[in-house]
Amino acid sequence: MPLLDRNNNCNNENLHNRDSGNSGHSSTGGGGIFIKVGHNRRWSLESQPSKDELLYGKRRRMAQCQNFNDAYCEFDDDFDDDESSFNIQRRRQLLREPKKEDHLSKLPDEMLLKVFSWLPKVALGRLAQVNSRMNRVINDETLWHRIDCTKRILSPEQTKVLFDRKPNYLRLARSAIADQTTFSTSASQLTYLDLSMCEISPTMLNKLLGACPNLHKLSMEHLELSPEVLETAAIFAHSIETLNMTMCYDVDATNLAALLKKCDKLAALNLGCIKQKWTGDDFLNVMNSLPTTLDQLNICGFREQLKDTHVIIMATRCTHLFDLDLSDSQAITMQSMEAVSNLAELQHLALSRCYAIEPQAYSLFTHMKALRYLEIFSLFKEASMAILTRLLPGVKLNQFPLSAIARPTLGPRKSQIWDERVRD
Repeated sequence: MPLLDRNNNCNNENLHNRDSGNSGHSSTGGGGIFIKVGHNRRWSLESQPSKDELLYGKRRRMAQCQNFNDAYCEFDDDFDDDESSFNIQRRRQLLREPKKEDHLSKLPDEMLLKVFSWLPKVALGRLAQVNSRMNRVINDETLWHRIDCTKRILSPEQTKVLFDRKPNYLRLARSAIADQTTFSTSASQLTYLDLSMCEISPTMLNKLLGACPNLHKLSMEHLELSPEVLETAAIFAHSIETLNMTMCYDVDATNLAALLKKCDKLAALNLGCIKQKWTGDDFLNVMNSLPTTLDQLNICGFREQLKDTHVIIMATRCTHLFDLDLSDSQAITMQSMEAVSNLAELQHLALSRCYAIEPQAYSLFTHMKALRYLEIFSLFKEASMAILTRLLPGVKLNQFPLSAIARPTLGPRKSQIWDERVRD
């Protein structure tokens, strides 16, 4: 009511008088003009003005209603011969939520990097899509030092992005890496690379290794190693410290010997169960190329190919060994045990399934003060094991059925490679 009293120069009496002449008609009957003010108040004006008068009245009321901030005017322009309407109602007060401040955007980049360092890599990828600043901060190399892509299928674009992030520790074990015709990336900062049991072609493997000139620890377990791959690996041989080549196949003895000769810092080497067709001279060439810096060596699984001569050469060159695995070498005899017993620093020795070694040869280990563990699985029965336990009182027998030499992941530690965490 105050809305009409203030602006329309009409009052309640006028409305009442006009409405009283048609008191017999319903307020919702056809042909009326409806005026609505406030809540549930309606007047019906049953007079039938002409269309020109109706348009004039609507325009006048529209101009008058524009003077109020708390009023909302709505006109119905769909004119019929028998009915038109005009509505005035109070505007609803909009409840606006207070604008929330973006505290994250106020932080400097250094503090954002510290916060983002606690997020998993999946969350970082989603956060990079928020805005350009987040994308720039998240692309910082400090957030991508450690990446774990185990059991993934990587397209050429994804592989390139991984290396462009310049991680220091990268795990790609049991992943499938697609071939690329051109793999161009800047020199990687990778120091630890785990490619164990990957599905990767020798050509692609050669390209990946070519982009990693500073590798310290490398695992190529169960991969096909072509001569080109070994030649490329020789580029960073001066910095390599740990090399795992367990169960690799198509390994050329000449290229392997050339690689080992350049590894002047190599400390752990695993050549166990390599699928090869080496001759006796090939074995001699490889044994004569073993680095003298080795302190862990695994040359198990060669069965009849590994001879006493090879073991003697190995023991002569690698005098600082503290972990040695000769398991499944069925051609070595007591002569090899005499050479091994001269390794003063040897702490762990594996001779499982070496059936040609005479039982009395184990008495040579009594004067090895550093020896702590001896693996002799499938060689002695319980009675003989009891005798050997009394013979070697300070040595624990059959504690580790599998070798851990140079392998990146051990036991339940699935989130680490060589004792470095790679998984968030």
